[in-house]
This record gives sequence, structure tokens and C-alpha cells, in this order.
Amino acid sequence: MYRKKSRFHSLTIGDASQRRALEDENRCLRQLVAEQQLDDQALKVAQEEVVNPQGRRRLVRFFE
Repeated sequence: MYRKKSRFHSLTIGDASQRRALEDENRCLRQLVAEQQLDDQALKVAQEEVVNPQGRRRLVRFFE
């Protein structure tokens, strides 16, 4: 509690609410970036498996 007070003691209510809104937006953006990175990794793996015909068949079955 003391640590939080010492960190935010100079903020007004408007500043605190704006800071909270920015932190929420930042959290959402970080989540979007993480999801995009997972999608990129999945595409790389899929791209590596598409090299041969068996990999293509497996990929088509996966997306059916």
C-alpha cells in the first residue's frame, strides 16, 4: 500500500484515470501482438510442412 502511495501520490484523479486507461489499452495491444506472433509461428510451421505432398495432405485435413 505504501509503495503504491509513494508512486502515485502526485497524480490527480483525472491523471490516474487516464493512466489506467492507457495501461488497459497497452495490455490489449500486448495481447494482440502476442496472438499475432503465435499466428506467425503457426504459419511458419505450416509452411515447412507443405514442402512435400504428405505435409500438404495433412494440412488440408487439418483445415477441413
